[in-house]
Amino acid sequence: MSSIEQLETLRNAELYDDCKTLAEFILTLDECGKDYLSNEQRLTVYRCLADSTWFLHEYHLAESYFKKVLHSYKQVDKYDKNALEPDWMIECKYRQHVCLLKLNRLKEALTVLESILIQQRTAKIHLALGQCYQKAGGSAQESISAYRECLKQNPNTLSAYIALLALGIKLSDLLHTHPSAASIHHENQAQQPTPVTISPLVRQPWFRALLQADSCSTSRDFAEASRNYQQIDAQYLPQSTYVLCQLGYNQYLNGDYGQALHSLQRAQQIDPLLLKHMDILAFLTYTECKDNSLEKLVNHLMSLGDHHPETWIAIGYYCLKKNHKPSRTVYLAQKAYALDNTRIQALLLKGLALFKLKRYSDSLVHYKEAVRLTPYCFEGYKGVVDGYLATNRLSDANMFITNAVRTNLKENVRAFTLCGQVLAKEPSSLDKARVYLEKALVLNAKYTDAVISLVEVYGQLKQQQKSIELPCKYTPVIHTRSCVPSLCSVTSERAIPLRGSLLYTSLICMIQGFCGMTFGLVISTIFTTEINAHQITMSIFYPVLLLSGIVWPLEGQPIWLRTISKWLPMTKAIDAMRGILLKGWCIKHLLVQQAFMVTFIWSMGFLILALIIFNCRRI
Repeated sequence: MSSIEQLETLRNAELYDDCKTLAEFILTLDECGKDYLSNEQRLTVYRCLADSTWFLHEYHLAESYFKKVLHSYKQVDKYDKNALEPDWMIECKYRQHVCLLKLNRLKEALTVLESILIQQRTAKIHLALGQCYQKAGGSAQESISAYRECLKQNPNTLSAYIALLALGIKLSDLLHTHPSAASIHHENQAQQPTPVTISPLVRQPWFRALLQADSCSTSRDFAEASRNYQQIDAQYLPQSTYVLCQLGYNQYLNGDYGQALHSLQRAQQIDPLLLKHMDILAFLTYTECKDNSLEKLVNHLMSLGDHHPETWIAIGYYCLKKNHKPSRTVYLAQKAYALDNTRIQALLLKGLALFKLKRYSDSLVHYKEAVRLTPYCFEGYKGVVDGYLATNRLSDANMFITNAVRTNLKENVRAFTLCGQVLAKEPSSLDKARVYLEKALVLNAKYTDAVISLVEVYGQLKQQQKSIELPCKYTPVIHTRSCVPSLCSVTSERAIPLRGSLLYTSLICMIQGFCGMTFGLVISTIFTTEINAHQITMSIFYPVLLLSGIVWPLEGQPIWLRTISKWLPMTKAIDAMRGILLKGWCIKHLLVQQAFMVTFIWSMGFLILALIIFNCRRI
């Protein structure tokens, strides 16, 4: 058996390290003149070297060897310029284009693919061409044509459907014009046309629902896309990591961080080896202050290897959260960006770390690059605005976010809220701020930040009646910790007397909110379902509310019930609040002291009870 045959044996056995070593020995002998190779033998050696380095992920070497394969093929005696290229040559060109993409040489990759004859382009080649055209930012028509050719050869290519939707093709037009959908479009007619290709998947309701959800996602209707993905998850594909990843991604883009965190965590539990959107999961875990979950995520991603950008991004957020080392995070984010320069989470992480280091100009550069790569991601715009405000460039911040809501973030409630908040910093722009904040509430009536900001703007515009009505209208959706400063601001601008300290009023509200949180902890440790927890909470909360003197005065209650009512969590706090507002009481007043003491005792009691129940359940 000759050395060339032995080399091919190693390649066929997938022993790529040994195949690479032996091929280098053979080429060395050829160069030294000790064992000359013919053109065909040299071509075989280069093919083995190219395939081996390809599978070993040595893309620099692989690209150079694929180039030598193409050059050697033209020197073979049997080479015919007008003949079709063999299939293995088409595969070599495809792999060479992948290597060039890994090396960030997009134009060269596109040139390699375009060198393949049209009649020899498979669905894989057309898909790769469409993706390269799309990345190059050239004519959209070239990308559309490539994707349509891909669907003609293989109508089940979901990524081609998604790409066409992203390029502006409507879902109805896509299904009705595509040959595989012809049978569906005419299935109720007497004469059915004979389609060129029939895709059984288009007949499936889950596939059409998936295309509908993808269509909403590509049209940037993230709220509707989230609802569609939730429906698919509930009815058709309950354990699909693709659906859960898409659901989490759209919820993240829509600003629903809590739901996005839950969706991506579900996807990771189903597939522990999943890497898609794990960088977003790291960001959400960091934002939601889930320190233990972030540490577990970092350890898990490190076990999967350090050659993924998701790993370095998660470590960066961990260093920023636990170690408070922004300078270390800058290095980790740059490491992730070097692995994939289209990863906007790496840019957002580096921008955040530079912002914490007060290197605002460098932070702005990275946030703007994130906006350029993903113009529909709100986090990039928020970083740019924060950078402008930190450098006292209010006019630039106004211009930037105003232009954003007019172009790329037309239906983004967070963008309109941020625009209103920035405009409200200038007294001359209060009317414009009011318009943008009202538009935000039209988009999402339950968005808390928009409600609070609009209340403050109404107060500055001296529209007291609207500032009173708005919090009452949206009280069910406002968190206590966000509502307290807003309501205190409104109270100070109204005709309601405030003879006491605003600080004591706020402290009573906040400690009452903490007491409610500890009560919620007790309920959550006892009951396992949300329905039971809601039922018991309402059955306890409303009697306590009635007995506290808000709805019915204490003097109208029986004496024995009045004695019990005085030591409930809310009774003393309500009396103290009334005294501070109307009589100017301070902390020296006995009833104010009792309000703080009773609320604190109830809070500690609930907290201790929750810990005891939790430990008993663990045992």
